Amino acid sequence: LAPNPVMHGSMVKVIVEGADLQGAEIRVYDLQGRTLLQQKDSGVFEAPQTSGMYMVRLTLADGRTTVKRLIVR
Repeated sequence: LAPNPVMHGSMVKVIVEGADLQGAEIRVYDLQGRTLLQQKDSGVFEAPQTSGMYMVRLTLADGRTTVKRLIVR
């Protein structure tokens, strides 16, 4: 995730070396597990408007999944 930390409302880019993000799904969760954002086929999303820590889950079209922490200031 770049940048990380990020200012609230800024654009965040997901980068996975050697992976095609076409067909990928991105979900952003708060620490209570609530889904704040869910989108497909784009490696770019807007950071949440509230400062804090969030989890970003990326699921590639081939089923591989990774979860990263995102800090919003």
